[in-house]
Amino acid sequence: MALLACDGGAKSADAPAAAGVVTNDGGAVPPEAKFAFERATGELAKIEAALAKGEVPRGTACAATNGYVKSLRALPSPSTEITGLVDNVDRVCEHEVPKATARAAIAKAKAARAANPDKNPLSECYSADFTRSLETLTKVADGDAEALQKEFDGVCPPRK
Repeated sequence: MALLACDGGAKSADAPAAAGVVTNDGGAVPPEAKFAFERATGELAKIEAALAKGEVPRGTACAATNGYVKSLRALPSPSTEITGLVDNVDRVCEHEVPKATARAAIAKAKAARAANPDKNPLSECYSADFTRSLETLTKVADGDAEALQKEFDGVCPPRK
């Protein structure tokens, strides 16, 4: 004997999950993008938490986040929630993290200069972190790039 079950045409509470994860704005994250969306959201939250505490996020934080965002950028018609996440990742990883990294390098150079006012060259004046951060800020035309360079140059004479 076979038993058949029928839901009578009722919609399941999980029905939106079949089409995609329903987001707050009524848009949807398609199932194939759900993993990348959730991971990018989680990584971005960690980066923002570190920045809020005045810490410089680990060097690979934005690389990992951008890895997830790359697949979200490839979606043919992303929801506003996805585009909002992508915009936030761009803002944080192309502006906020490089600024925090550059400021940390400047603070380190200032501390070294205060401890050794006559020492030249200071190893802290050869900061790959500062250089990479300034390159990123310059590439995205961030308005603070020039001021950060001047501040660094005030502690570390420009190289010739």
